[in-house]
Amino acid sequence: PRRRRLTEKFAPSPLTVKTLTDASVRNCLGDIRALQPTIMVGVPAVWETIRKGIVSKVKAAGAVKSKMFDLGLAAKKYGGRGSFLGNVADSVVFKAVKENTGGKLKYAMSGGAPISKETQEFLSLALVMIIQGCEFDCDLFDSFVCVPD
Repeated sequence: PRRRRLTEKFAPSPLTVKTLTDASVRNCLGDIRALQPTIMVGVPAVWETIRKGIVSKVKAAGAVKSKMFDLGLAAKKYGGRGSFLGNVADSVVFKAVKENTGGKLKYAMSGGAPISKETQEFLSLALVMIIQGCEFDCDLFDSFVCVPD
């Protein structure tokens, strides 16, 4: 596994949803934590897997942490990105979420098919703003790009 990870770092192969998260592999980090991407492009299945992983970890953490997470989402949604409330939510509530995805993710795009509005909004608040575009596979940025409201 270590040799495979090193070769992927220098000659990356497509990541699969099966090895994306820590929950999917044994005795090593999932691809997203091991590679620590700054930019990530994925199809809706990848983003949905990440969302489900976050939700399951939050639920497993207990009622108090789950309520704090929900309040963090509400505060960031109300205050917006870069606001005081958004920055507090990022540093207090969402810090662990960002560390579990490598900690360096700054830009994300979804393509190939429409991503659900709920997933796009959730991940844009809890992790990183996801720009959605259709037809990314053939002519990049040829059709349209949708950013969350």
